[in-house]
Amino acid sequence: MRTTESEIMAAVTNGADATYYYYLSMKLVNALALQLVLGSGSGSVTVTVEGTIRDDGTDKEDLDYADVTDFAFGSASYTASDILIDNEGILAMCRWIRVKVVASTGGADDADWTIYAIGKG
Repeated sequence: MRTTESEIMAAVTNGADATYYYYLSMKLVNALALQLVLGSGSGSVTVTVEGTIRDDGTDKEDLDYADVTDFAFGSASYTASDILIDNEGILAMCRWIRVKVVASTGGADDADWTIYAIGKG
């Protein structure tokens, strides 16, 4: 991620019922905001944020992550559009974060989500 420029982490229309992960390096970032644009269709879309401090060359997908959503943003999860701002700089202590999206629409596969991220170095 280039700092002070927003990027689209995800843009999904009619996503199938499943769990999705989107990764973001925090190596050059000391402040982060995420904008969630969620449309659940006939079910729900639930977003959480997970972090890891591990940085030993292991692929980011294979690292162990802990849920930091409540700690960083004050809510256990998000099911509606919102802007999440890490005012305390908690995520800056992580090497990687991953945004977890769980789409559950009862098989209708009509959930939509877009996730924007902006960081500041």
